Order: sequence, then structure tokens, then C-alpha cells
Amino acid sequence: AITQTGGVCGAGQIVENDVQAAAQPLCPGCLPITATANVETAIQNNEGISPANTSSGVYEACGDGFVIGNRYAITDATVVTWTGAVFTEALGSDIGGEGALPGDGLTYRAGSLSVTVNGVDYTSFVTIVVTDPYLQLDLSGLQAAGAPTQNLTLRITYTLDIPENALNGAVTQTFHDWTELFLPGVSDDEVCAGNDSFNQVLVLTISRGDLSVELSPRVLNRCRANRAIITVRDNQPNRLTDHVVVTFTASSAEILSARNFTTTGNLPSISAITVTTDADIGGGLGIITFTLPPAYDPTGDGTVEFDVDVGCSGTSVWRAGIAFQSRCNVAHSHTTDLDHIYNAANLLLFATPIRYTVREKEVLWKFFVINNGNLTATNVVVENDVTGLAVNDYAADGPGISLSSTLPITDDVVTFLVDEIGPNEQRAVTVTADVIRCHPLYVTITARLECLGVTCQERQAEISFDTPDPYLLTNNGETADLPMCDVGNVIFTVKNASPDVTLYRLDITETLRNLLPVPGAPITVVIEDDQHTTIASTIGFTPTLVYSGTDLFLTWRAADAPTEVYTWFNALPPLYIVRIYVPVNTTCDPPNTPQSFAQAAALGPCGNHLGYTEDALTLRTLKPDMTVLKQGRAPNGSWGKTIYATPGQTVTWRLEVDNRNTGRSYVAHNVVLTDTWPDTFGFITATLDFTPTINLLQRTITWTIGDVYPQADPLVFLITGTVNAPLGACAAGSINRTRLTFGCGDGCTSEIVPIDTAQLESNPDLQVSIEPIPIQACSGDVPIRIRNYGAMAYSTVLTITMPPGYLYDGYTAGLTPTQVVSTDLTAPVFKWDGIPGRPGSSDSPYEFLLTLHLRSSGTSGGCPMWTPQPVTATLSFDNHPVCNTPGPWTEEDSDPLTVRSPDLRISKTPRTQSVDVGEAVTWTIVITNVGDGIAENVVVTDVVGSNYRNVTATVGSDGSPPVVVGHTVTWALSTTIAASSGVWSAQVMAVLSNTGGNQNVVTATAGCAAGCTTAVVTDTAYATLLEELHKYPRIQTGTIGSLTVFTFSTFLSDQDTVYEELIITDTLPTGLGYVASMLTVTYDGDQPPGTTIVTDTPTVLGGTYPSGPVIWELGDLSGT
Repeated sequence: AITQTGGVCGAGQIVENDVQAAAQPLCPGCLPITATANVETAIQNNEGISPANTSSGVYEACGDGFVIGNRYAITDATVVTWTGAVFTEALGSDIGGEGALPGDGLTYRAGSLSVTVNGVDYTSFVTIVVTDPYLQLDLSGLQAAGAPTQNLTLRITYTLDIPENALNGAVTQTFHDWTELFLPGVSDDEVCAGNDSFNQVLVLTISRGDLSVELSPRVLNRCRANRAIITVRDNQPNRLTDHVVVTFTASSAEILSARNFTTTGNLPSISAITVTTDADIGGGLGIITFTLPPAYDPTGDGTVEFDVDVGCSGTSVWRAGIAFQSRCNVAHSHTTDLDHIYNAANLLLFATPIRYTVREKEVLWKFFVINNGNLTATNVVVENDVTGLAVNDYAADGPGISLSSTLPITDDVVTFLVDEIGPNEQRAVTVTADVIRCHPLYVTITARLECLGVTCQERQAEISFDTPDPYLLTNNGETADLPMCDVGNVIFTVKNASPDVTLYRLDITETLRNLLPVPGAPITVVIEDDQHTTIASTIGFTPTLVYSGTDLFLTWRAADAPTEVYTWFNALPPLYIVRIYVPVNTTCDPPNTPQSFAQAAALGPCGNHLGYTEDALTLRTLKPDMTVLKQGRAPNGSWGKTIYATPGQTVTWRLEVDNRNTGRSYVAHNVVLTDTWPDTFGFITATLDFTPTINLLQRTITWTIGDVYPQADPLVFLITGTVNAPLGACAAGSINRTRLTFGCGDGCTSEIVPIDTAQLESNPDLQVSIEPIPIQACSGDVPIRIRNYGAMAYSTVLTITMPPGYLYDGYTAGLTPTQVVSTDLTAPVFKWDGIPGRPGSSDSPYEFLLTLHLRSSGTSGGCPMWTPQPVTATLSFDNHPVCNTPGPWTEEDSDPLTVRSPDLRISKTPRTQSVDVGEAVTWTIVITNVGDGIAENVVVTDVVGSNYRNVTATVGSDGSPPVVVGHTVTWALSTTIAASSGVWSAQVMAVLSNTGGNQNVVTATAGCAAGCTTAVVTDTAYATLLEELHKYPRIQTGTIGSLTVFTFSTFLSDQDTVYEELIITDTLPTGLGYVASMLTVTYDGDQPPGTTIVTDTPTVLGGTYPSGPVIWELGDLSGT
């Protein structure tokens, strides 16, 4: 129900009623379900009357218009006053809710008005006030015309026209057409409307004709004719549309192929339509125009259809448009676009094998064409371009594949036609051909998909062929092992190295260089299969022999092959081998001989000539691996290449003859061993297992050994003699040589002649070196090393020149001297009758170490501690006494010595302190050695002032006891103070008296045992008698900026003693700043009036109004 609120019921308005429903599904996790609805209500009011309104006619823009009739029945006691009565028709204006049209309003058709009361026409008494934007009638004239005023029926009828602008470009518009009737004294007294009128409404829909287009299909087949369909929709039946033009745009290729135009439905026959194709319109995309007869009005839907060709690539967006006029002759249009999904064939091509090894004349290959697209491929052409081949047959996998020409086809294109290949279908063809030549030899396969007269897709594959040319090998890496001086075999190998090709008419030529076959020995020819199994052999295949200098050519021809091997020489299967064994006899061959090489020729499957020639190959010979080793040994020595011995000593030489037992060694024939010694060696005896030939004049010995086989252990020969000194001359060194020869029975000797030497050294070779290490200030050691790299040294003298400030103080030695002369302690002398030579053949010399002990030469005062200090060692030595020459010799070495000295620091703490009379005082003494040398023989003396009593001390940190004599305390340290921060400490205690000196001095002295001093250091400590020190007031208050005054006093009661470096300090806390002061000092108070000092300036003060210490430094004050 519509209720009245405040006299206004909302008549003439539109109200909305919204409703929403919601439900929660039972399924877990499901979202709530909601729904909404809306209802609009137009509010009319008719208090005391019975209204009604109707409309009829055509609601099309520019049509015949429509008639609206309004009826009002007024009954009972209601009395109408026509004067001032007004009727209003909205005409699409906004006098009521949702009554405004978006464009122009409706128009009143002049002369169409009819007004009656109780059936009597009063139209002429009605005044039309306005017709735009609404229609308003003044009914006042009915009062004078005598129209009834009670129990009456008022009818108002008129015709309205619809301009196209009322649609505002839309096809339809729905609105509320409101009317208002104002009756003075009736509507303004009784109605609830805010406009004091009776409000009535009609819901009207106005429209115009409308056409639209649709395009199909979306899915197109490539390389096919596709039917394009333009659907024309009549969206407003019974509304006029004429002057219709339909357009189609796409790629120019599709426009140019358009054909077979037809129409369906409510469109005229295609013959009545003008079809225009223009490929130059639309930015190069082309356009097709369908122009209908101008007056033709489609009365329903219809289609325009035609065929277009779709190519194999590219995409095209189709566009359709329609233009037409409404009944108002206003032009309208509509367009639509359509992109596409394409069905297309897609070819794949592959062939097998990709690479073909020609085994025989006939070869075959197979190609596959696959359509992995979603559209059937038609008219597929596959070309096989063959080179070096003659195609004679083919086999397809089914019907629908044909050949375009007649077989055989040689060195040309073989064309296959495939009618069609469905989606995901594969077609295969096997081709058979004969090889007509080996080079060039290949097949190129091309598959093409024809599309509307052009090639759309092209795929290619290729088959290559391997020919057998590179697969004939000779010797194949094999060599011959020929024994020196004996008979062996040269093995020639020829192999068909192709894995699957047979070779024909095999001819083999082998060459021997510097080597001949053994006369009368058979030559063996062997055939092996691919498993190296012998399948045939003969000794009856005699080669043709041709001599050329040092070369001998041996030729085996297929035509001459005996029955046993004839088959294989005329057709050698894959991987088969021919081996030829030729017996030969070797001698003492020079380097790089003998040699051999091979040549082979054959025919391949194509009839082509194949050949292989290898480089000359030096044949390995099994030869003796002979060595000779010579070593010597002196008495008590070991075997070595160099021995050290002096005249008169016995020396033994050892000769080792070895044919090393290696994998390629062979027996050595006619072996002879010869040894030659120098004139410094006196022969005594030698090994007699093999009878030697000795020539003392030429100093040689020879053993004829014979055959020596490879064996694990060598043959050993010994020569013993003594060392000589001919005419008193001792050679610096002599070479002893041995030589080994072997050869064949034909008198030749191997060019490999093992030779070895050993050396005899008879002279000494002494070297002296000082190996200095830092020494302490008082004493130290100097290591001196003596090495002998030669034979024994005689009459050896070592003189040491001592460094300044130091004296000889003894020695220790790895080899005790025969004599030591130390009368001059600055230059001691050491003598040895003999120093042994290098032991055996050792690479290390004979050596020993002599350590010289030094001590300081100082006896008083400061010790000499200069650094560095030089020390020199001079070594003289001679040869064996029987040797006049060479020798004697002298060696010298000099090095600086680093002297390390102590550097003591001493402290006695506390340095200053204030105590009362009778109070015990304790000082701690700490001595630190910061030098790089130790402090030796340290004595610490502490002298306590005369105003102390009861002086005592603690044991030193090293354990040394204190010796207290009166006011003096002494420690004699039992140990040294280590270098680099070594520390010693002790404490001194005493009781303070009121008289006497209170200065306390401690002294530390270090030095050498002889009496000189290496370090002296002292320190002093002080004690002050302090009886009174007062500062007041103890508590005071103040504000920021106010003056605060402190007063302090002290009384020093010590008598007749100097107060050294007296300092008075007053420390001001943060927040107090120094302003001024007055200090008065009186001393010598025992001699009135004493001496007074007045000062108003502290010694140490910083900044303006500073906080912190205020210091007076008063220096030394005497007396009390």
C-alpha cells in the first residue's frame, strides 16, 4: 500500500523494490549462494475520481503516429470548477519519474485534439497553452461553455508523432508517459500528490528498424575452397529498413578468389543484388559489396554465401558490415569481425638409411611421408633425385601412390605422386637401385604439398653412400722381430678392412731393404677370416723377385695364385687377412736397417681401382741388451764411481758385464771385455774365472767371454792394485776405462759398444767454514766446520784470529787435534797430522765440527761489547809426504760475530708516598732486562735513608737471600736475568723515624766474571711525613653562578730534610669551575719567623672556569 506522509504520497514518481535471497550450501568450503530481484512501481493517484488512459497506433519513428485517450469519471457529491483547470501531457519530458526521453521529445500532431464532457464536444473551448516540451491544455473555457460540473465523464484524446531523434541513436526506448489533471477545489484539496494534480502514466516503447550481420565459419581449411556465410539479422520485425548494403573484407587473396554467390531466407535472389569486388579497397585488404534494391525491406533473417580459397600460410580477420536507412531516412550501420582457427596438413619426411655403406651393386632405401596436421593432404609430390644410381623398382605400402614415368631411371629425378595423406597418417615407399659409379653417389628426396596451384610445403632428406676405397690396408701395424746374427721371419699383412665389402683381384708387392730371404727356405702364405682363424695356407705360392740396389721386390698376383688360396686372392671377404711369412737372416745391422714396406691393389664393388702403399718400416731386431759397469773401492770404503785413496793404499776395481733380461734382449755372441788403468795404479791380481790376457806395459787386461745370454745377475770381474806416485807427482785425478764388444760369426761387430769409466782421486780437498751464532757479552762459542772432499789430508794447521775484546777459552772437536798452541789467546793454533778423506764413493765429504770457546777480555770498567766482531779461520794442508807436487794448499773463511748485551731497567715503587712517624713502609724492586743478551753476575744494592729503622728485605725472585748491613741491603743473584723481558724482583721494608734523610736509592749491576761491567742502573724513592691535611667547609650549598670558597691546610713535620718535588693538587668536580686562589707556604718554621712564599696562580690550570685538578708544583722545600 502507498501511504501518505506529510501530505505527499509520491504520486508521479517511480519507486523500486529490491529483494535479495541468500543460502549457505551444506558442502564444506562452498561459497554462499545469492540472488537478487527488482520491481519498479509507478505511483498514480485518483482520489474521488475514476481515471483511465489508453494508447493505440504505430510506435515506429516517422510512422503514422499513435493516439492517447485519457478518461476521468467524477461522481457523487464532487463538484468541479472548470475555471483554472489544466491538463498536461509529458511528451517524453521529465514531469514524472523516468518519463524523460534521452533525445528529443514526442511531437503533438496539430488538430488531433478532442475534448468531450459526457459525450459533448467542448474542444473549441479548450486553449492549447504549449506543445513543447510538453502539451498543456487550459480547460477554463468549459466553465463559460456550460459544461457539466457534477457527475461527469471527461475524455481528452490526441495523436502523437515520434521523431527519430527521440531514440537518441538507440533502436528502442521505453519510458513512462505521464499526464497531470489539475482541478481547482478538487485535486488541490483531496489529492496527496505534491503537484496537487491527478497523475496517470502509460509505459510506452518506441523503436526504429534495425539490421545486423554475423560471420561464419570460424574454422577454415587451408588449401581448400571454404564457404563464407554472412547472416543478416532483422532485429526489429515490422520496422522499415531499406537501401541495404552488405560488405565483406578479408585478405586480397580471398577477395580475388570469391565466387558462387548465393542468398537465402528473406533476402532477394542474388540476381537482384549488385555484387562488386574491389581488391584495392580497405588498405590493400580488398572489399566485396552486396547492394540490395533500394526499396527492398528485409522482413526477416537471411544469408549471403560464397566460396573463397584459403592459402597455406598467413591469417586473415574477416569483417562484415551492413548499412541501411530507417523509415526516417536516417542511415545506420553495423559491423562484426571474425578471426579464425585453421585446419591444415603438415608434412614430415625422413629416409632410411641416412648413410648407406655400399656392400654390393644393388642398394635400397625407404622414405616416409607423414601428415601430422589436422587436415588431409592432397596431391603430394615426392621426388627422388638420384646420382650415380639406376632406379629399377619400388614398392609402396598401399594404393594411392604412383610413379610419373617408366623405370628404369638413371641419374635423374624419380617422381612419386601420393593422392592423399590423412591426418596423422604415414605413407612409405621402398626404392631399389643399382650402383653405376662410386663418385658422386647420393640421393636427394624432396616432398612437396601443392596448395591452390603453388607449393605450400617442401621437406627434404638426403641419403649418402660410403664406398670401400679407404678400407684396403697393408701390414696393418705389424712388424717383424728379427734375432741378431740368426734366422727370423718378416711377416707381411694385407687386410680387407671394410666391415662388409668384398674386394676383388688382389695383387700384393712386398719390398725388403738391406735384407734377403734365406736361400731355399719356404715362403708361407696364410688366409685368416674375420675371427683370425686360419682357413687356408700354402708354401707353393712363389713370388716374382726383382732386385734394385739394396731393395728386393716380391710380388704375388691373383692370376698366379695356387688352388689353396686362389679363391681369396680373387674375392677377399670383409675383414679377411692375408699374411705372408718370409724367412730372412740378419747380421750386425747398422742403424735404421733393415726395412720393409708393402703395396696392395684390388677392385671395389663399383669396379673402381683401390690401392694402398705404406711408408718404409724399419724392422725391429732382437739384439743383446749389453751393459758394462765399472766401480772402485778404497780400504774400508764402499763401491762407487769415484774413489779417494793416497799412495800406498790398496784399491780394487769391479767390472760388471750384463745382458739385461728384457722382453726384447737376445743372446750376445763373441763377447770380449777389456780394461785399461792409469799409471797411478799398480796392478796386483785379477779374476781368473775367464783366463785374462794381461799387458802391463800397455796397462790393459782382456777377457774373451764368448756367448752371454740374458740373465738376472751380471758377470763380475775384479782387479786389485795399489796407488802409485810416479816420480813424486800425485795426480789430481785419473780415469780408469773398461770396454765391451760383441758381434756375429761372420766377423762383424755390433756398433753398440758399452764403455764405462771410474775415477781415482789421490789429492785432499779441504774446506773450512765458520758457522757463527750470536754470543753473549761475557762468553760464547764459534762453530768451525772442516770438510774433506778428496783423499786424506796431511800436515793440517788451523789458525783462529779472535775478535777484538775476546780471548780463547778452550774448544771441543769432532776430530781431536794432534797439537793445540794457545800461547797467544787472541790467535790459537790447531794441528792434525792427518784428516781422513771422503768415505768410499759417497757424495758426502768427510767432515767434523770444532767449537771454539770465547770469553770477554775485560777485567774492570765497562766490558768491550762492540758488534759485529770479525773472526777468521785459516786452514793449511798438504798431500801425502811422498808427493812433491801438487800442494800445499790454504783455505780461509771470515765471518762477523754478533754480540748480545743486556739492557737493564729498574723501578722502586712506590716512588713517592706520605706516611706518619712509626709507620711501616714497603718498597717493591723490579729489574727488567730488555736487552738481547743475558745479564750475568747481577748484584742489587738498596740503600735505605737514615730516617728509617728496622730495615728488612725479602728473598729475591731467583731465590737469592738478602744481606742487610745497617741501612744497606744487598742481593748477589744466583742466576742470570734472561734476555728480552727477563724479570727479577724483591721487597724492602722499614719503619719511618722523625729525623734523618728519607731518600732511598737502589742500584743493579751486571758484569762478567773477570770484573768488567755490562750494565748499571739505579732508581730513587721518597717518603714524606704528613701529619695534617684539612679541607673545609666539609659541606656547603650554592646556586649556579654563586661563588664557592674552599680552604685547606697541611703541616709537614719532617725536620731539616728537603722535600723534593712537592706537589699540591685540589680536584674540582664537574659543575665547579676554578675562579681564583691564594696559596701561602712557610718553611724552616723551626727558625722563626721562617720563610714564606705566597702565590695566587696554580702551576697547572686549563681554560676558563675549568673543572678538574688545580695543581701547584712547589719543587724542593727544605726544613719544616
